[in-house]
This record gives sequence, structure tokens and C-alpha cells, in this order.
Amino acid sequence: MKRKKADPDVRAKAEWHKAWEKVGVVNVGDHVMSMTITYGTETLDPIRWFIEAFGYWEKLFREENWIKSEKRVPDKIIRAPQSPALTKLSQ
Repeated sequence: MKRKKADPDVRAKAEWHKAWEKVGVVNVGDHVMSMTITYGTETLDPIRWFIEAFGYWEKLFREENWIKSEKRVPDKIIRAPQSPALTKLSQ
């Protein structure tokens, strides 16, 4: 990647959405920004892209014995248990 050469397959988008429930300091009706990065046909949250990139480098460093396994950072994504009701909603 070069700073002055854009990849037409990579797009970043920021959008404002109204919050539909109170979470932390965000109240119902507040506007919250969300971002997405699209590469080809795959669209992900930017944080997810950074987590995956970090995981790649962490794995490489462990395989090359540049860091020890016991010094590994804990998993960055902890999967939520799926309830039967949520599974039906997502189908």
C-alpha cells in the first residue's frame, strides 16, 4: 500500500445513526457514528479489522519465537453464548 495510491476495492464509510436504547452515556435518540470498511465484497467493522491484523502479527511473532506463548495477549473476541431465541432471529 502506498499513501498516494488508493486501492479502488477498499472503501471506508462513516454513518450517523440514532440510538434506539440507552447504553452507557448514550441516550435514546442520540446520534452515534458507526464505521465500516469494505474490501471487495467483504464488509467489517474497523475494530474487527484491527483485531484480525493484530492476531496475524501475534501469531507470526509466536511462530518465530519472538514472543513466548505465556506472554500472549488474551483473546480479543469472546463469543457470546447463543440462545435458541437469538438463533431463530438470525436465520
